[in-house]
Amino acid sequence: MFHIDDVVVYGLHGVCRITEIEKREFAGEEQLYYTMKPVFDKRSTFFVPAENELAGKKLRTLLSDEEVRSLIRSLPEQQPIGVSDEKHRKEAYQRIIESGDRAEIMRLVKTLYHRRLKQEKAGKKPHLVDERFLKEAEDVLCDEFAYVLRLDKDEVTTRIRKELKKTKK
Repeated sequence: MFHIDDVVVYGLHGVCRITEIEKREFAGEEQLYYTMKPVFDKRSTFFVPAENELAGKKLRTLLSDEEVRSLIRSLPEQQPIGVSDEKHRKEAYQRIIESGDRAEIMRLVKTLYHRRLKQEKAGKKPHLVDERFLKEAEDVLCDEFAYVLRLDKDEVTTRIRKELKKTKK
């Protein structure tokens, strides 16, 4: 159970602060809800059922400063994700992003970054699907990493890309 003022990661919505915990009635049922506001988007508010298992899987505690730094440093050793079939690749990428597993999302960023470089080296444009997943994966990570490291999101992207340039395909 989380508490008021806890900062959490909520699925693909990024870093949120729990501003209230209260009973609310939705669809004729009264339940305990977390009221959450995204840290980087003050206009939005989310109401998440506190005792709903599915919603609970989307709520994660933030990584520590050292965990974030370690993930970024580990990029050169990460093995890219190998899925050759287009349809299965999209499904695999989507599952990885939805899982919230930051290490796997980092591997996905590495994989897509190198796929982009390979396309560009061959004189081709990057695949639109790959670009969409790369942006989504970076957004998921950069939101949390920026908050934890107290950096601008662009600075986080720059650090990740700097580590990616050190890697072998």
